[in-house]
Order: sequence, then structure tokens, then C-alpha cells
Amino acid sequence: MQRFLKHCEDYIDCVTTEARLREQGEVLDLSSFIALRRENSAIRLCFGLFEYVLGIDLPDEVFQDPIFMSLYWSAADMVCWSNVSR
Repeated sequence: MQRFLKHCEDYIDCVTTEARLREQGEVLDLSSFIALRRENSAIRLCFGLFEYVLGIDLPDEVFQDPIFMSLYWSAADMVCWSNVSR
């Protein structure tokens, strides 16, 4: 639950940042945009809901494992980049 709430907070912060950047006409470099896109897609919130719906509470040591995180971000990127038009 704590991780889910943190992801909610991160999402709100990210959407606020995105709105500010848009208002100011700022364009991010690619690595900064990737980090922003990962958060503003709300995919992390959805992943957190999967845990809740399935009754799973992944321990932090599992969630933070480098192999798990590699899979996690690969799945997140597949979702959040699939709806970006050319």
C-alpha cells in the first residue's frame, strides 16, 4: 500500500510538471522525457492495482531486485510507448 501511495504522489507530481512544461513551452531532452513519460502514463498506478486485485504484496526486496525492475520497466515501457503517435 505504501508503494502504491508513493506512485500516486509521483504521478500527481509528474502531471503537474508536465503541465508546467507545456505552459512554459519547454521541451525536455530525451532521457528526461522518458522519465517523465514513464510516470505520467499512470502505468505504475495500474501495476499497483494489479497487486491489490490479485491479493499480492510484493516485498520491497523483490520489487527492488535489479532483475525484477528490468522486467517491470520493460513492461511499463511497452504500455506507455505503445500509444505515442509518430
